[in-house]
Amino acid sequence: MARDIHDYDSLKEAYNDLLMFERFPGPVHSERVEEFVIQLKHDIREYVNRDSDYHIVRDELDSFVELVELPDYTADYSEERALLWFKMYRSYRLFDELGCGGQFFTTGVKLFRRRGRWYAYHFVSVDM
Repeated sequence: MARDIHDYDSLKEAYNDLLMFERFPGPVHSERVEEFVIQLKHDIREYVNRDSDYHIVRDELDSFVELVELPDYTADYSEERALLWFKMYRSYRLFDELGCGGQFFTTGVKLFRRRGRWYAYHFVSVDM
């Protein structure tokens, strides 16, 4: 029974479950619980150690900058088309306009070419 860990919230939930099982083992310790904890640890490690197409360059309290490598098929795109691709597939949009939602939103993108491929500095802020 593998856990679907696909974002920060699901990772946090998995860590909370693991912490619960390790701090409060309960009166009955079964083989099924042991297998669940082993699988949960495996799923967490798999998500944390996954290959990624971005790296955090600068991290501050309410913002960060990430270096993003665009996919191979965008190498022949013009700068305008690469920027459109980025806005469609990688940028964060603010959905709760009331504020204080803790959501990420894109504040800027700086595209450049390196080794024949498109890269972007992605400037992200957190709605606090």
